[in-house]
Amino acid sequence: MSLHLVFCLLLCHTVDGLYGFCLNSHFPVAFLEDLISVLQIRRDGWKDHPIVLPDLDLIQEDDQITHTTSLLDQVDPEDHLNVFRFDPDYQANEEKYAQIKASFFESDDEDGDDAEDDSEDGSGDEDGSSGESDGDQEDSERHQGAAAAASVGQDKQTVIDQTETNLVHLRRTIYLMLQSSLSADEAGHRLLQLKIRPGEEYEVASMVLDCCAQTRSYETRYGRLAQRLCRVILTSGGGGGGGSGGSRPAAPDLGPGSRYKPGPDYTSSRSKTAAPEPEVVEDTGPPRSYVAEFEKIFAEQYAIIHRLETAKLRNVALFFAHLLYTDSISWGVLECVRLNERDTTSSGRIFLKHLFLELCSFMGLAKLNARLRDETLQSYFAGLLPRDNPKDTRFAINFLTTIGLGGLTLDLREHLQASREAALAKREARS
Repeated sequence: MSLHLVFCLLLCHTVDGLYGFCLNSHFPVAFLEDLISVLQIRRDGWKDHPIVLPDLDLIQEDDQITHTTSLLDQVDPEDHLNVFRFDPDYQANEEKYAQIKASFFESDDEDGDDAEDDSEDGSGDEDGSSGESDGDQEDSERHQGAAAAASVGQDKQTVIDQTETNLVHLRRTIYLMLQSSLSADEAGHRLLQLKIRPGEEYEVASMVLDCCAQTRSYETRYGRLAQRLCRVILTSGGGGGGGSGGSRPAAPDLGPGSRYKPGPDYTSSRSKTAAPEPEVVEDTGPPRSYVAEFEKIFAEQYAIIHRLETAKLRNVALFFAHLLYTDSISWGVLECVRLNERDTTSSGRIFLKHLFLELCSFMGLAKLNARLRDETLQSYFAGLLPRDNPKDTRFAINFLTTIGLGGLTLDLREHLQASREAALAKREARS
């Protein structure tokens, strides 16, 4: 009581003194108001700030058990519980725990039902036959209510969120991770820690490209990040703890045609040098990779390349040039390119210009020409280096020569010359 009186006197003297003090000092008026409100709360006895919130006061005072312990007694800290131990029967133990937990709730419900039945029996004895009829009526109503609840549960429809809130949240999280990462290694590590569910790899790859396109000038860290993502194979089995199951690095020599299976040399060298790994549960789902997602995005971006601005167009071209040079994606993505006057736009030609100039700076003209002459990829380059129509062939030759890559047109020039000679021979034969 004396402490309360001291606070009341302090409040009375403080309110008058604080006004003059704050007016003659640099303290703001908000500081004065907060200080007065705190003193007023103390004066009211903290009635609006209970120690335990009513929503959290779940146990009645009669059922509460207070445990007392001495600070001087020796307590066993049980340090062995702080060490993680792998539980091979994790699922079975979790099911046992769920059954035990459910049994406690069932026992509580049964006790409550017994109490209600006892009260109903007592009222029936007092009221006689009228009470029995009322009890039967209540039982029938109870059964009807249970049947109605069961029918409602059966007819309950699944609600589908068409606003894609989870997708927006995922894209925001990926964007913040990429912007706050200092290097491609850090960004890749943080992305692999995300709980990416099967089917969301496309959103990750799309956000990486979108962030790269939004920069004023091309940043190589996005290309290196995409390269690292393409070299990771995601698994959907029980080996991982995240939502995406787990991940394992692919072989360092992966390229077109050997994306998911490392070669025998890589496997033998890895088995000799690596330590024996513990036995884990085999993956139940098929392996998932970002390679297919980036290849799909390449075709989509080239189809809408006319919508991009010049800066974004250049960033996207340099991004995919890095993936092609490192064999992170297959060169078969160039199948969608039709280098002719009908199927190309000014934006598409600018995209191809930056793409091939960057590839030439990476690989050199000789290696780039050798790659375009690869017999296994000729079916994919039929539209890029057309030979079926002389007009399209001349257009491709003129385009590549204009951008400074005339060395790539030697085969096209020979083919065009041969087609001309064949046409002249046919005319002479007819005449």
